Amino acid sequence: MTTINIKIKTKSRHKLNGLIAVAYELVPTKDTSNLRRKVSQSWLTVSRKVGQAVTNSKGECTITLDAKSKKTLSKKAKLFVSIYQGEQKIGSSIPKKIDSLLSLIIEVGFAANENETVVKVVNAAGNPVEGAEVFYNGLLKGSTNINGVVTLQNVQAGQQLAARLLLKENHTSRGNHSQLSDQNWNYRVYTTSVPIEHDANGNNVQVPLHNISNPREEQRLQLNPNNTIVAFNIVVSFEWDVPILDLIFYRDRFFEMAELLFNATDGQFTIEHFVFADDKKFWDTADYRVYANNKQHSHATLGGFFGDEGYIYMNPYDTYNSGAILHELGHYAFDIRDEENGANGCTHEGVNGVGTAFSENGEKEACIMRGGAMQFRSLKICSAHPDNPHVTGTPQGDGDCWTVIQNKFNHPPLWNIHTPKSRDAIPGRLPDSGVPIARITKNIPWDKQAASFIPVFGWKPLWHFDDVWNEDECPDLKITVRYYDQIEGDARVTITKPNGRVIVQGYTYQQTGELFILGAYKGDTITIANHRLLIIDTIPFSGPNLSLEFNFKGWQGGGF
Repeated sequence: MTTINIKIKTKSRHKLNGLIAVAYELVPTKDTSNLRRKVSQSWLTVSRKVGQAVTNSKGECTITLDAKSKKTLSKKAKLFVSIYQGEQKIGSSIPKKIDSLLSLIIEVGFAANENETVVKVVNAAGNPVEGAEVFYNGLLKGSTNINGVVTLQNVQAGQQLAARLLLKENHTSRGNHSQLSDQNWNYRVYTTSVPIEHDANGNNVQVPLHNISNPREEQRLQLNPNNTIVAFNIVVSFEWDVPILDLIFYRDRFFEMAELLFNATDGQFTIEHFVFADDKKFWDTADYRVYANNKQHSHATLGGFFGDEGYIYMNPYDTYNSGAILHELGHYAFDIRDEENGANGCTHEGVNGVGTAFSENGEKEACIMRGGAMQFRSLKICSAHPDNPHVTGTPQGDGDCWTVIQNKFNHPPLWNIHTPKSRDAIPGRLPDSGVPIARITKNIPWDKQAASFIPVFGWKPLWHFDDVWNEDECPDLKITVRYYDQIEGDARVTITKPNGRVIVQGYTYQQTGELFILGAYKGDTITIANHRLLIIDTIPFSGPNLSLEFNFKGWQGGGF
């Protein structure tokens, strides 16, 4: 005989007398049927009622089980007890082996008054989940207790809920990546209650949150390993001292990159946190290195995300474009290569199709790895799906990009990363969530604003500035170089700090002889040189929007 002593606890003043405690036998069974989208098999459970009792005025009761009877209990079974108020379940224990069940203390989360709403988070098997974060109208409101319950105040009908559970925080040897943690990390893996839904052809894509119809009823959110989000931790370091308004502009472009990443990966990858540091701070441990040099070739160390020496190298002008930022992240974090093969590389329909969802500017156009990726395209990632298969003959080789990504990040049965092939459909463009991205600047005139694809505000990137400021800054300093009063393009420009540090600025533009100087201070030495001129001078004053002209008229040093 097995006796389970049960004690019910609650923080509210709710009357405990007469609650119903029901013990269930939980036996694992393998489901071999095809699940939704035919993507995987899953371990499910079967439960059977094996005992019941009613609590006294103190919320206590005893359930006696016949552990010797094979008809009553299975040797492999686990037991859990659920608490009911009438027909409504208001709490459950965590399943435990029979031998370890002597007593249970169950904290129930029913509403104590009309201003409270109980939210319960369960896993795919229906068991309560402890430590899941619950978001109400996009904002984090708390984490679930041992019974998978959190109680919210003043919840309104018609509002939305979402939940996520942290499964993994991946350690990195790269320093300065310990944001929100006690260790350096480069990505986290969450399972969520928010699916990516679409029809059999991948169209009519929806990202539904849980809608509250009656706040007085228990709100049940179910996590699923097929609803996985991998969230990166990214450090961006700028070579020069970036004026704060410019730093905000760059930040907004990285915010948009996170949205494009979410859409490109069918809602499975995003950015959790950014650090934006200037004046070369965190340079050696950054993910993105942004150079002042306008001729810096933007490229990335293939797979550098998983080591401590690889980087994404970008010039300041490519960093204006969130599509270009995403393209380089594809090399760095996903370990995938360029896919340039004529005007429309990457996929069969991208090369041969005209005016389809897969061709240029279509909502299923793939791939982010084609050169010159622009953010206003709703770009996806090439796969092995037969409707629009990856083409060979590009640097990516014979293997499609999605398979590479899946092999790096998939970890069934804990979480599943799905490709269009495993979904048996190529999802189209995700809907615009309508949730603000929190940007405050607009794109450059020839570009377009990225849509907001991430559906929960609390899942959008967090960020931190590590900004250097100097009262002698010369933001937006523009120089014009002339040779005997004629415009002089293609002249190499550098500035040298009093401490000897050199920042390469690049080359004056051929048609105008102009160049914007980044990170200049009063007192810096500016050097301008090419095959026929050499100008060396000191910046004599500071202030915004300065324009300086250098006119070479013989080998006599430079001058204003």
